[in-house]
Amino acid sequence: MSFNAALRCALFASLFALVGCGGLFGGGDKATLYRFGDNAPPVADEARAQAGTGQVLQLLYPGVSFQPASRGDRILTVTDAQVGYVAGARWVSPASTLFDATMVRELERLSPGIRVVRIGESPAADYVLAIDMRRFEAVYSRGQEAAPDVVVDARMKLIRRADRAIIGEWPVTHSEPAQENRVALIVAAFDRGTAAVAAQIAGRTQQVLASQ
Repeated sequence: MSFNAALRCALFASLFALVGCGGLFGGGDKATLYRFGDNAPPVADEARAQAGTGQVLQLLYPGVSFQPASRGDRILTVTDAQVGYVAGARWVSPASTLFDATMVRELERLSPGIRVVRIGESPAADYVLAIDMRRFEAVYSRGQEAAPDVVVDARMKLIRRADRAIIGEWPVTHSEPAQENRVALIVAAFDRGTAAVAAQIAGRTQQVLASQ
């Protein structure tokens, strides 16, 4: 056997050994996947019908802006100055994607007179809703053994597209305690915290646009 052929055989043998040990450098354990934001009730048919009788405003929602540490599919935790992630647990989709789905559903539920459009859709929107998510994390303020508080801290901005004027800008923050220091109950606190913030943003949006 030539030297090159022997080298190829050695490389393939090493590759199969790595795969047999749980994948290329990835380990054999799979993370448990979680989601939030699925509990919002749908828009009632009566609300849709009522919205169809009046003017419907077009609201562009380009998507939430998350901080890099929390926008992905890992569950962010904070203990004093230490930042980490919940081991063996991930969101089923990036947190920003799950929040966007929650926000759109809440806008359509609470504000049936508003049609949410995304970038690239038509017709052109009358207003823009921008959301900057400052914190989306489980905070262990009472030690790592105690149940954390889930902090959802955002800032919303409403912009009128005709003249690019900012017609409203507010902080929207909610702290939701987890019932126990268990992953499933921490995820449930993320779900409740997200729902509370989305409802506040949708309610404020409805109130301001109704006055325009």
